[in-house]
Parts: sequence; C-alpha cells; structure tokens
Amino acid sequence: NLPEIFCTKPWHNQLVMSILSGSLKYQLDLNKKFGHIRNGISQPALDNFVQESVKYTILKYKPNLMLIHFTDVDAHRHYHGYNSIEANEALKRHDIRLGEIIDTLKEANILEDSTIIALGDHSTIDGNNMINVNVLLKENGLLEVDSKGKLKSYKAIAKSCDGSSYIYLKNRNDKEIL
Repeated sequence: NLPEIFCTKPWHNQLVMSILSGSLKYQLDLNKKFGHIRNGISQPALDNFVQESVKYTILKYKPNLMLIHFTDVDAHRHYHGYNSIEANEALKRHDIRLGEIIDTLKEANILEDSTIIALGDHSTIDGNNMINVNVLLKENGLLEVDSKGKLKSYKAIAKSCDGSSYIYLKNRNDKEIL
C-alpha cells in the first residue's frame, strides 16, 4: 500500500515513516513512475500524483479495495475560502479525477463489479470569527499560563484542528469539571 502518513515528531523522516508503514516495492514503483508529478504536499500536484498512482494500480493489480484520499478541494477551501475561485477550480479537478477513475475501471473491465463510495470529511462556510476555547478555559480557572503565555498547568485544555476543537481533561474522572 501507499500510506498517507505524516511525520509528527521533529526527528521523524517522511521517507522512513512511509517505508515502515507501507509496501516498499510498491511505493518505490509508484515514485519511479510518478514521483516527478509531486511537489511535496502542494496541491494540485499531490492529488495528481495520487490520481496517476490510482489509475496505474487499478490497471496493474485490479485491487479488491482501494481507499483514496484526495485533499485538493479541502486544502483550497481552507486556504482560499469555501466558494473561492481556487476552491471551485479544485472541485472541477476533483470531478475530472473521479471520471478518470470510472474510465480506468471500465478499461480494466471491473467497473460492473466495483462500488464507488465518495465521502467528504466536512463541508464549511467561510468564517470571520474565531472562538479561542482555551481563553474561556483560562477565564474559568481550568488552565494557567505564565507571563509569556506558555502553558503552566491545566485541568482542561482544548486542542483545535481547523473548525473543530476537542477538550481534554487532565483527570478524566474529575466530576467537578465534567
């Protein structure tokens, strides 16, 4: 497999992480054939690399299961806004990619035996305001920072990812906070 895995520690190496998490020969084969398409994780080059890898894999291996993660639309919506020109252009590229996958399944004579399920991780609207949950937690005595704003201690802390936020308790059995 070709894993979608990212380095999460400063001492991690992307190449090593991928090799340890996927099929070495397959990854080397894809990189040799299509690595020139990639430009790091920049879009649309990354999804173009994934797309060519998908089509090649369908034709060569006729897999029973493929899980494909295209991020072009999502990346452009986050960076430029939900209804931006860039996001809409990415959506057009996404439509073309899905059409090419269907064409490749036809070419491989496996379309009739294939089920395509397309999912999106979320939708969104452009936002103009941000709620900093940790400020609310600090104001309510659930976390403490030093004079430089660095975390000193906490009973509850929020970790965010784009439009989502998760609240973690230092002691998940603390009934007072729950």
